[in-house]
Amino acid sequence: PKGTTLQNIAKQFKCHVYILGRGSTRDRAKEEELLQSGDPNYLHYGGPLHVKIETNAPPALAYQRVSGVLDVLQQ
Repeated sequence: PKGTTLQNIAKQFKCHVYILGRGSTRDRAKEEELLQSGDPNYLHYGGPLHVKIETNAPPALAYQRVSGVLDVLQQ
């Protein structure tokens, strides 16, 4: 509920995990309204559903963190 699982994954791997794209919210009408507003913050609603993972770390550690998140999401 309310993204608890995603928040736990983000905390465990010290990453920011975002679900973006068409269908990433429960309110499809609101998504369409925000997309039509032309605001660059909502342009992702025009694309396919996808996951964005961000972290700040040295390259080897960042790769480990992102890889860990991907492993959990693919289960």
